[in-house]
Amino acid sequence: MMNDNTMVLIQKLGNRLVDTFHYIALFVIGATIVWSAAHDYIDMIRTGHANLEDILLLFIWNWVQWWVFILKPIVYLCSF
Repeated sequence: MMNDNTMVLIQKLGNRLVDTFHYIALFVIGATIVWSAAHDYIDMIRTGHANLEDILLLFIWNWVQWWVFILKPIVYLCSF
């Protein structure tokens, strides 16, 4: 059986790995959303107009960005 110091060390390492993965995943999700929004925005500029679906999609992307980069890290950090 492992002693308490080893278990604490393993727990700390696991927590750090989970936190690191969490922030990497948030960055990847956010970068994908920005890339997708930029791609569609360029298409709107190219066509010279935006229809209702395009405008609503931009609002949805804006909300998701707010959730991913502002609200979710605040909720995550306040949970400790």
